[in-house]
Amino acid sequence: MRVAVVAPPFIPVPPKRYGGTELFVGYLVQSLKAHGIDVVLYATGDSTAKVEVRFLYPKSEWPLEGEIFSNLKDVNHTFWAVEDAMHDCDILHLNNAPGLAATRFVNVPVVYTVHHPRQNLLSDFYASYPDINYVMISDSQKSFEAMPKMTTIHHGISMDDYQFQKQKQPYLSFIGRFAPVKGPHIAIEVAKKLGIPLRMAGEVQPQFKDYFENEVKPHIDGKFVEFIGEADQQITWYEAVRCAWTAVLGGKYRCTSLWPLALKTAAANTRMAALMKSALIRATVESMVACLTALRFSSIAPR
Repeated sequence: MRVAVVAPPFIPVPPKRYGGTELFVGYLVQSLKAHGIDVVLYATGDSTAKVEVRFLYPKSEWPLEGEIFSNLKDVNHTFWAVEDAMHDCDILHLNNAPGLAATRFVNVPVVYTVHHPRQNLLSDFYASYPDINYVMISDSQKSFEAMPKMTTIHHGISMDDYQFQKQKQPYLSFIGRFAPVKGPHIAIEVAKKLGIPLRMAGEVQPQFKDYFENEVKPHIDGKFVEFIGEADQQITWYEAVRCAWTAVLGGKYRCTSLWPLALKTAAANTRMAALMKSALIRATVESMVACLTALRFSSIAPR
């Protein structure tokens, strides 16, 4: 069996730093190959996955400079990949929305992994393709959609990449994009109310540069609030999360968005505190501070 896996054309597989979808795709193709399945990966030319890699664009482009031109690049890459895969592949696995439009012209089974919470425009788009086999990454995510063919398959991680850390240090961590939706400003607020230092790692994307400059950077002093750079899979992860007492996520999350990071922090023996977006859960900064304060003075708090 030969499987074509199509990733977006912006970040290498696996990613050197930022890239949640690309990290998943990297684990997927590696696991498929380990199970004896012939895999061809369509991604950027600087991808280092240990499978056959085909590419239209030799180098990654991230962060994106122009939304319109980047969308055209995604369409160009994905339609080329789908057409190329049809010559010798038995199954097509897509990870970006433009590829769905190309499936009208293919005659092999198609799998599409939905990597995001519900977005009305995308959900309407998905409804136009009822024959696609949609993979949802949580039952919570699945409950908000109406496509006829949906199966829940949770993301996994390699435990070798996120090793257990018994000894913790007395600081909080934030890891993620420096964007309002991720809530780094809330992580800073929580750290100050608790009186526990905060280490932050993540990407400052061009569209959120003003937010970073106004809401985050003024609090960074290199001592109590420390910015250690963009997160990678080795050193920065170790410094930001693996040794931390607790990872604080300030955005309003659904379970779907938290699942991959929850696995990583659990593997590293790091506690995670997050504000959940749910009809049944109304977490606030005050409730998070109260919970962490109780844990801080319990027997499991750092010494």
